[in-house]
Amino acid sequence: LSFPHPAGFPTPESSEVHLGEIYINIQRTAEYKGVSSRILLWPCDVLLVHGVLHCLGYDHKKKGDIIAMERLETQLLRRLGVQRSMR
Repeated sequence: LSFPHPAGFPTPESSEVHLGEIYINIQRTAEYKGVSSRILLWPCDVLLVHGVLHCLGYDHKKKGDIIAMERLETQLLRRLGVQRSMR
């Protein structure tokens, strides 16, 4: 789940940029993949990148949006050294 930071939401005075919040249920992800949550690492990377893109305003409501978001996810994951094979 990702929740973009709402405009105008009060935050402490800081130079930090708040994109929002991302929640990943590792146990649920492990159940989806059918593996032990102790050995589940890479899908969390994929989900984290996906959530960050949502916080940056990307979505997958239209086919063109899906293609653009998946292309960017793949590029970012490659730069992180993660093979994308979750889908």
